[in-house]
Amino acid sequence: MTIRDQAMSPERVALWEADQNFTEEQNLVMRQLRERMIEAKVLTAENMGFFDFKPVYYKFSQARQFDLEKAFLMFSNHIEWRTQNNIGPFLPTALGPIPAHSVSFRH
Repeated sequence: MTIRDQAMSPERVALWEADQNFTEEQNLVMRQLRERMIEAKVLTAENMGFFDFKPVYYKFSQARQFDLEKAFLMFSNHIEWRTQNNIGPFLPTALGPIPAHSVSFRH
């Protein structure tokens, strides 16, 4: 199990979610954001393992006051920016998949 798998394990996400005490409206927006990202093919098989976690949907939804259209635009722009700047490719490591730029970065 990788560090990311441990951090985003279903048990940890469930504990985090219980602490958040989301409203039905907030949960709906996060579900719809996920569905839209998949339908628009912004979330792909390549990046799904890195971004397909409720805390990620929360981050973008909360940043745009749970406005679905604004959260979708922000998240889509984020993925596009990562792609344009070659931050998108993920490489397998002992710690799990991480962005390629992190593997090649040297201090």
